Amino acid sequence: MPTRHERGQEAPVRFKQDPGGRSRARQENGKSAWPVAVLCILGVLLSAALFLAVVPKITGGPGIIGIGAAGGSASGSSTIGIGAAGGSASGSSTIGIGAAGGSASGEEDPGTAKGEAILPESDYGAEDAEAAILGDEMEAAVSGDEAEALKYEKQVISARVETTAPPETKAPEPVTMVFAGDILFDPNYAVMATLLNRTGGKPVVEEAFDEASLQIMRDADFFAVNNEFPYSKRGTALANKAFTFRADPAYASLLPDMGVDLVMLANNHMFDHGEEALLDTLDTLTALEMPYIGAGRDITEAAAEYTLEAEGMKISFLNATQIERFASADTRGATDTLSGVFRCLDDTLLLQRIREVSETSDITVVYVHWGTESTEKVDEHQKKLAKHLAEAGADLIIGDHPHVLQGIEFIDGVPCIYSLGNYFFNSKAQDSCLFAATADPETKSISEIRFIPARQEGCRVSIPSPAEQTRIIAYMNGISTARINEEGIVTP
Repeated sequence: MPTRHERGQEAPVRFKQDPGGRSRARQENGKSAWPVAVLCILGVLLSAALFLAVVPKITGGPGIIGIGAAGGSASGSSTIGIGAAGGSASGSSTIGIGAAGGSASGEEDPGTAKGEAILPESDYGAEDAEAAILGDEMEAAVSGDEAEALKYEKQVISARVETTAPPETKAPEPVTMVFAGDILFDPNYAVMATLLNRTGGKPVVEEAFDEASLQIMRDADFFAVNNEFPYSKRGTALANKAFTFRADPAYASLLPDMGVDLVMLANNHMFDHGEEALLDTLDTLTALEMPYIGAGRDITEAAAEYTLEAEGMKISFLNATQIERFASADTRGATDTLSGVFRCLDDTLLLQRIREVSETSDITVVYVHWGTESTEKVDEHQKKLAKHLAEAGADLIIGDHPHVLQGIEFIDGVPCIYSLGNYFFNSKAQDSCLFAATADPETKSISEIRFIPARQEGCRVSIPSPAEQTRIIAYMNGISTARINEEGIVTP
């Protein structure tokens, strides 16, 4: 940055020699040059007359011509003093010249002083302020008030300093997690077949969900669903199972279109077409860069958590299935050497994983496949496991499998919704929901739970009318120990 001389120091004053190299001693002894001096003075007088029309201020003393131009000042005694461009000049029996903000004085010898002129520069971003200060500085210089001029000089320098404000520290914002229930993309069943018929065989997400539901899913910081089928073109359907599901891997593109961030695979349909289809599912999701939990090539992968790091928080998710509730289940549980799902009919490993994960996470969410199909009544297996999950360190418990909505309660302060119901699963017209939890970065805990009514009807999901939302909330209040207000906020 251009600067003038340092504060408290004046610009140096230098004496010049005459062209012949003679010093002021010659002027002291040169009385014989008096006639020449008179002629020189007359010449200067004529030159001064030409300046009078443009000089803003002229001051003089006895036997002197003083000229001040462009905000400068000049004074003298038996001398000529010229001050230009904000400079000042004074002299006694000499010629004093001050230019561009400098000052000069001399005794019986010419004197000059120069200072660096300060001009407004647009890259300092303070042209108007600097121009105003410069004007004040010039006036101070003209009046001869050097202290006042120095004050304005400091202001100019300060105005010119580019100050880079430190970047604002953005306050952490709450993180919104949204959960949905069962989805099915198998084209052999009505919900997906109807979608494909509408779109000429293409999986167009806008034909499956209305704008309002899509906005909630996509705007959430985190959105998870229960993926109740494998993605594969291989495998053989299990012989003695009533309903077996499988979808073309191409239909997995619906997941990112919906805004999904994590899929749950621990359910009783992931092994419907055997190991080949399960492994194809893992490969399909990996290729899509879609995280999954609840199933794997071995138990280590199936029981692994997924951790979301957001706004300075670590939020971890686990997924397991309690269905089917017998030893020889159709859906194979993963082992150290076999692929499968994370089963928790024996909850020992699940509780161990919750304790491990909660030690390093701020919030632990457990998503469980459990309950009895087609009833709003919570069974004893659910209640017992929910109690264990809360005791082990779960901060939020999400359930599905019954294919209908079930109630919400707080277990030792831990919110639990027992079933989210179907979301995009069949052709039946039924109530559904999106379940939202807000994580507070200040307390690193869940600060708000919200139940968002939804409706599956005509093989399409929508956010219903206000009247229908009120009806669904009233129904949920009737089957829950928790309370849900008209805005869907859930409290104990």
